[in-house]
Amino acid sequence: MSKNPKLNAEGYFDPTAFYGIREADKQLDIKHFTKRNKVPRVYIVSPFAGDVGTNIVNARRYCRFALEQGYNPIASHLYYTQFLNDDSPAERQTGLNLGLDLLRGCSEVWWFGDTVSKGMYAELCQAKAWRIPSKHYDTNCNEIK
Repeated sequence: MSKNPKLNAEGYFDPTAFYGIREADKQLDIKHFTKRNKVPRVYIVSPFAGDVGTNIVNARRYCRFALEQGYNPIASHLYYTQFLNDDSPAERQTGLNLGLDLLRGCSEVWWFGDTVSKGMYAELCQAKAWRIPSKHYDTNCNEIK
């Protein structure tokens, strides 16, 4: 692979990808996301069960919001439900336990909405026990003080 970012994999001048990525970086203002800077991780807490389709869309939006604020969003309820069955009590508990393991490495917890499920409550209680600061946002990503 060439060290010149304007060359493609074969070594030919091809600035299209370079400029496209650079423009996307400008639009997202993701200057913090370089290999040299550590990006703070934020644990995203929001409902999953119930209206799963809507809750997934909302959780993705919350993650995007966190990214735009300069954070690396961790949403275990989006990740683990891809391969664990949330309807199985044992697999659900496995997902919750793995999520708590991810929570341990986060600098903050952001929770969204006005409903707190049992799973969300467990995550928020653990964050408090580990003295991880938390922020509460409404569903439109406005901070609630």
